[in-house]
Amino acid sequence: MPLPLHDNDPPPPPAMEMTQFNTTVGLGGEDSDGEEQEDLSRFGMGDNLQSVSRRTSSMGSEGDGMQLLQTMEIKSTFAPEGQKQSTQKNLPLSVRINHYLFPPHLPPAVQLLRMENLAIPACYFLVGSLQGLSGVLMNVYPIDLGATEAQQITISGLRGLPASFKLVFGFISDGYLLFGYRRKSYMFIGWALCGGSMLFLFLTIKANGDPNITFLSCMYFLFGLGFWYADVMADSVVAEKAKLEPEGTRGSLQSTCYAMRFFALMVFSPISTWLYAAHGPTSVIFLMGTLPLVIMLPLVLRFREEFNPIVMTPKQQCNEIWKTVCSRAVWQPMGFVYLYNVLQVGNAAWKQYLVTVLEFTSVELNSLLIASYVLLYVGVMSYKYYFIKWSWRKVYIFTTTINGFLSGLQILLIFGITFGLGNFWFALGDDAMAEFIAGIQFLPTTIMMVHLCPVGSEGASYAMFTTVHNAALNLSQVFSTLLLGIWPVGKAVFQAANHNCLDCLEDIDCVGSGGGGGGGGGGGGGGGGGEGGTGFQTCPAEEGGSELFLPIYQPDAGMDCSMCLGGEAVQCAVPDDTDALNICEAPGVSGFVKLTLLTTALQISGLLFVKLLPGTREELMAMNKGSNSSRVGGTIFLTITGVSLLYSVVAGVLNIVSPGWSGES
Repeated sequence: MPLPLHDNDPPPPPAMEMTQFNTTVGLGGEDSDGEEQEDLSRFGMGDNLQSVSRRTSSMGSEGDGMQLLQTMEIKSTFAPEGQKQSTQKNLPLSVRINHYLFPPHLPPAVQLLRMENLAIPACYFLVGSLQGLSGVLMNVYPIDLGATEAQQITISGLRGLPASFKLVFGFISDGYLLFGYRRKSYMFIGWALCGGSMLFLFLTIKANGDPNITFLSCMYFLFGLGFWYADVMADSVVAEKAKLEPEGTRGSLQSTCYAMRFFALMVFSPISTWLYAAHGPTSVIFLMGTLPLVIMLPLVLRFREEFNPIVMTPKQQCNEIWKTVCSRAVWQPMGFVYLYNVLQVGNAAWKQYLVTVLEFTSVELNSLLIASYVLLYVGVMSYKYYFIKWSWRKVYIFTTTINGFLSGLQILLIFGITFGLGNFWFALGDDAMAEFIAGIQFLPTTIMMVHLCPVGSEGASYAMFTTVHNAALNLSQVFSTLLLGIWPVGKAVFQAANHNCLDCLEDIDCVGSGGGGGGGGGGGGGGGGGEGGTGFQTCPAEEGGSELFLPIYQPDAGMDCSMCLGGEAVQCAVPDDTDALNICEAPGVSGFVKLTLLTTALQISGLLFVKLLPGTREELMAMNKGSNSSRVGGTIFLTITGVSLLYSVVAGVLNIVSPGWSGES
């Protein structure tokens, strides 16, 4: 994007304000700052500055009358604040509404509700809509058709595989025109493929009944291919147009687009659940097929984009990307993004704990999911209207601290300390608020990525940055799974604790520190005693199972035996005393509490690297000075990107050809 005026430059005189604004947004100022163009060239932008200006001018040409109106509106933005407010109040209601829909301080190319730009917010809205609609269909419908677990993994792999090629999609659109356009034609094909595959699936079901798993998998793959292709084109267009925003509103374009996406996700997720339950899968499939074809295709045809622009050759494009990633302004902040996301290791046993121990129903779990979507949207809107003025570093410090506090609340729930709230409402505040924090953190990262994109390579570079961002999150999920092996926190442990050990403990008295203790409960009892206090209890056998012999250690006579997961040391073992199942490994701290503390500490530790993140866009651009270029940094960045892409592709292919390769049964 065009760089700001340098800090040492004096403010322009009043007579030059209009020229300065035109130069910034590409509306045809007569002169441009040579030093500014030099800085742009360091980011790979100098060669294409005239192309950006020409594209913007062509998008804003609406005749002499429109140009006069734009000039008047732009001049009004430089009026004193009090005068502007007074002028706005005196305007007729229709004019004020028009200014709200088409902000006069923005160039026409960035006014999203103009007919020639309407495809952009509609694209993001549809992305969120399809993500919300596809959740139940992609995960539940194969099960209803009798798909095995291996087939479910294959379907999931096929559906997600196209996302691994986002960088390829962006690179193609940057350098190869299709019917004279860089993005428009590819976006049209993507949405046509996305909607057409679902509509074909709908017609097939209507004609022949339920499809077989192979055919369903192919349709899901084509749907994902079109979906991600169109999504990459939308991101590329926004990356281009975000550079045209006036200085005071930088970031508002992206925040508006993503607010549309998350609003649609929030609305259509519960709608899809209701449609699937009330009218079956065909209703959801029909909606997913018609929305792209009916809404997006006409809007894409109306979308205004420069015809036959000058594009770089693949070699030039690769050189631009290499020059970009070698800049400290790229590898340092993206290094922070990668390290921070890798450390966002979640408690992978948490959902299992809610279901098995706290006995959350599917309705309650769905309610948690819907609430998280709502607060995700609220988080995005909070950043748009409040946090957007904060420095990026301050946003991460604030949100990470709050997230650590919320993660710590999980420990209170484990111990049953909910301050009078029900378990569901306490968990709702924890899980859903975490999504609110994620919504606030989401936009600073994407806004920073747009600043890093060189002109002419927005598609490939933005896709590359998002690939690194998402690869780190995927790696954190791998670490989350690996941590499950440190302490016994699996489903079997929770089941034993909740349904066997705790039920058994309710039938006996706590054993005092002086020893002794025994028996009584369901399946008989035993004796025991000695220093430290050990009682023995045989739990009744469940249907189809064997009875459990419980040596129970209780250091304090007054402790509640049922607080196993809260910290009491209990061991469940089969009668021959083999394959012991340790539920609470040590007095005072259970394995589950330890896992929660560890994951919380890892998440907060991301703040150790926050100094790598620039606080503002000005700091980001200051990193782009010539002496801050590093081939080593660029090589490391590209290596991480390449390995991440390779892993995504290999994992996706293995999920298709060899389901269960990573240990799933």
